[in-house]
Amino acid sequence: MTRPSSARRRSLWLKLLLAQAAIALALALAVLWAYDRLVTQPLRLAQRIGLVDVQAIVKAQEMEYARLMGAGSSVQDHERAALLASQLSERLPPALDELPQDCQCLVVLKGMVVGRPAHSVDLTSYLQTKLARP
Repeated sequence: MTRPSSARRRSLWLKLLLAQAAIALALALAVLWAYDRLVTQPLRLAQRIGLVDVQAIVKAQEMEYARLMGAGSSVQDHERAALLASQLSERLPPALDELPQDCQCLVVLKGMVVGRPAHSVDLTSYLQTKLARP
């Protein structure tokens, strides 16, 4: 009669061991999932770099301003040139401030980066489009 009792003890011991292993596995998976969501994923997003060539945008606006202010231009052209300059000075800072939220990345001036980082995106044309909107 002692055999069934020892077999039951072994069975109970095995069930407890399996239950503990299942709990440990569930906890490990929960910790790995939390680590991925809270630590790894934000780092992956932070690795994306948005490059903006503000100098090219300003230079294009300067050329348009010079064309409008050139010889033979009318008073209307002078007023339009002044309006373009004031619009750029009003729209550029807020547009630059919104870029990190728009692309979910770190935004850096293109002139400050040597080479082209692997995880970089050129946002110059996006910024030009954003500035062109009324």
